[in-house]
Amino acid sequence: MRFAAAALVLSACYVERAPATVDELVRATWTVFDKTPADIAAFATNAHEVLKGDTRKTTPARGRVKSLSDTDLAAFVVATKNPPKARGIYVYDRLDCTIAEIENLATAPNQKELFPGLYDDYTREYFSDRDAFLAGAMNRLQYATTLKASVVGNQYTSVATVEALRVPAPDAETIPTGPMLMLRQFLPGAAEFRGDGDFQQDYQVELFYPIPDGTTMHLYGVWREMRVGTFSADDDVTMTLILDGLIDYDKRMEKHCQAMR
Repeated sequence: MRFAAAALVLSACYVERAPATVDELVRATWTVFDKTPADIAAFATNAHEVLKGDTRKTTPARGRVKSLSDTDLAAFVVATKNPPKARGIYVYDRLDCTIAEIENLATAPNQKELFPGLYDDYTREYFSDRDAFLAGAMNRLQYATTLKASVVGNQYTSVATVEALRVPAPDAETIPTGPMLMLRQFLPGAAEFRGDGDFQQDYQVELFYPIPDGTTMHLYGVWREMRVGTFSADDDVTMTLILDGLIDYDKRMEKHCQAMR
């Protein structure tokens, strides 16, 4: 699971009503993952308008959103499922990266080395062929992430179920301008905590889509139920630290993208 250490630290083809507010849009990102490529492309077009993508070159959008619903999470087996208690936030940023570069970095096994300081330990178990995914022979990649991270002197271990989805390029010559990438993950059970804290729920979804100037927009929603000592996902100071960490992660990813060229 990414950013764990920072934690303390529609168009007409879209069959449902296109989300009209930031809150609706971010929460709908979770379920649009299961729609058709045409629906996801229409969703990205709408997201670019609602989130004012053309203005986000230097100023990311960020903030809180409402919790996911029981309906949103109906298909997911989570031992500690309690959607209202998982508090939501989002970041919407522009990255100087291509989709291919992001696919490589986001699904890489060596996250601890790529992003030093975030994790005490990090491993991935792949359930499908990552090389085939990166080569374009398949559009889905499933894996599990096991990580250890320390927060305010307390260490926890979590195991997340993750799926990466490559979405083919739309036919129309508009935003998005090429293939897209989505990532969705959740904790099927609570993390194991050593110390004063608990980590009961975590749901994350990301949408990356390319725009005409060659960069990529990144919409990232996180819903989390977590407490360490007196800090929790309910308080504004903690959530501000998490949001700062998400934006910093994007900046570090950009540097990796540039180094790959």
